[in-house]
Amino acid sequence: MRAKWFLGLVFLVVGGVFYHTATNVSRGDIVAYNQLTRPIHLDAIKPGDILAISHDNDAPEVLCNLDDTDRLVDPAAESRVYFNSLGNILPPFDQLIASVAGQVETLSDLYRGGESGDEVYGIAFKGSVRKLRPPTDAGLPSTCDCKMAEKIRLGQKVCMVNKVLTEDGGTWQAVGLAKYANIVPRQQFEACNVSMGTVPLDYFSNPPKCHDFELYDWDVKTRAWLKLIEVERIAQN
Repeated sequence: MRAKWFLGLVFLVVGGVFYHTATNVSRGDIVAYNQLTRPIHLDAIKPGDILAISHDNDAPEVLCNLDDTDRLVDPAAESRVYFNSLGNILPPFDQLIASVAGQVETLSDLYRGGESGDEVYGIAFKGSVRKLRPPTDAGLPSTCDCKMAEKIRLGQKVCMVNKVLTEDGGTWQAVGLAKYANIVPRQQFEACNVSMGTVPLDYFSNPPKCHDFELYDWDVKTRAWLKLIEVERIAQN
């Protein structure tokens, strides 16, 4: 009897986790939908910045900036609602629990007034997006090479920012990085008096990736794989 009760409880928990994962939407989904990295909390980060990223992908450091302001695209307004297509067919998990408990629906992220005129449950995002015009591998100041070489020696990745998504008020932002890390020529290590002893032998022929899908949380990856997240522009009054 206890075994059946325990098995039923396990199925209930697993089912609840799956249901919540399949119908939820989060800011992580905004990052994944736009093929950006995880949110990065740096002041005044912009396209063209070179970031040093440690092994744990935490607290990146701005090393230098692209020395070409003409390559920066003017900020464009971003006003969209991100929602889960399955979550708009089935009740979201918190609403489901509230209805089972007999409580009044109090879902705070109900958004109304999209261009379609439909009522959708999602996250309304208002802000701006800034991009970098190609090519993205030219125009770095000469002083940047030695800074990048030193970070590469320490085993860090050096990556260029080519897109920044910023929420109004500056409370949240996420960045898009170049696909692969920057490469510093071998002779530049010598010129900068930086040892190459700890640099992997295949670094120059096979540089590490800057944008890695594996960095997303598992639930975000699941919804991205299932293509559950959709967007709708917010209707302008």
